Formats: sequence, structure tokens, C-alpha cells
Amino acid sequence: MWKKRAWEILEINDEHDKQGKVFHYFISILISLNVIAIILETEKSIYDGNELYFRNFEIFSIIIFTSEYLFRVWACVSSEKFRQPIVGSSAYKHKAGTHLAAILKNPAAYEPIPPRAVGNRRRIVFGELAGKTGAAYLMSLLGLEKDDEGAKAVASGLKNLRMGDLIEIPLEDRLEKKIILKNKKP
Repeated sequence: MWKKRAWEILEINDEHDKQGKVFHYFISILISLNVIAIILETEKSIYDGNELYFRNFEIFSIIIFTSEYLFRVWACVSSEKFRQPIVGSSAYKHKAGTHLAAILKNPAAYEPIPPRAVGNRRRIVFGELAGKTGAAYLMSLLGLEKDDEGAKAVASGLKNLRMGDLIEIPLEDRLEKKIILKNKKP
């Protein structure tokens, strides 16, 4: 019960939840104050003589942000999305450019357990984070000739749409083997 309530406060933005609102305002203000503190620290005349205040504020902020992170880790299991880290729906989703490039070359780089071993499958997501590698891969799936300039243009187009994840493709065994084998170096 406590975990569920902590998760609601940390993650669910319900306008009627006063504790959640207070928490989010507090964190937003603390982040803003940290930005201001960093800017002020660059001004020698302000920083000199106030080092202790800046240092104490930094320690206070680190304690709060670390506590927030630990509470998120502790409470996240109350959400169905995070209950099953190995077999859950997001466990084998790959979308960011460098991440996707690594998966296509060597899946073990990000997948210590093969997806099929736990009844899951690898999913490739295309959207604003796809990058050149993801765009080139999408072009090859669509039967288009892939070249660096075309891949850069597609990646730029996906990014400029600013619509997040646009396409998610679960890889079938045949396609998955073809991609992995093609990208492995002898």
C-alpha cells in the first residue's frame, strides 16, 4: 500500500492529489534553485565568501535527489509496467541510435538473456531517437536503398516530427537472424 501511494505521488500527475502537487512543485523549485546556484557559482564575487552555503545547498540537493531516485526504484514495482524487468513489455525494446546500433551488431551488449529464453521477443522502435543507424535499418525494412545521406535525412525527419515513438516492429525469428548475422563481423 505504501509503495503504491509513493508511486502515485512520484509518477502520476493527478490534479486532485495535493501531496503529489506539493512534491512536484518542491522538486521543480529545487531544480530551478540548483540552476541558479550553478550560475551564481560562476561569479567569483558572489561565490567567494559564500562557499559554505553553496556546498551545503549542494549536499542538501544531492540527498533529496538521491532519496527521490531510491523511492522511485523502491515504489516502481507497484506499477505493472515495471513489475517484470526481464519479461515485461519494455524489456527488449530498442530505439536510441547508439543503443540500436549495438543491438544490431551484438545483441548481448544490451541483452544478457536472449529474449526467446524468457518467452519475449526483440522489438525495434523508430521515432525521434532512432538516429542514423535506426533510420538506415528502417529504410532496409521498407526495401529502400540505404545510404548515409538518405539515412541522415530520414533520421532528421523522424526527429523533426517530435512525435516520440512512431513505429514499433517486433522481430520475427527469420528477420532477427538475418539482421544479427548480417551485422556480425567475422
